[in-house]
Amino acid sequence: MSDDLGLLWSAIHVVEGGEELVIFTCISDARRSGRITSIPTGPDIVFRDVPDEVLRDWLRHAPPVGRLS
Repeated sequence: MSDDLGLLWSAIHVVEGGEELVIFTCISDARRSGRITSIPTGPDIVFRDVPDEVLRDWLRHAPPVGRLS
């Protein structure tokens, strides 16, 4: 999917410790920091059916992943 600036991002759904997360990686500019956010869970949410606009909204609210020090 593309963001508001036209950059291309991949979105991967991960379940970790009972929490559902989406990890975003910018594939058109590797210098961009990855982002991660938790998402709502429930039987009515199927990740593969999430529209791009919802993914964009999640990306807007996802904080950048910082460096470990």
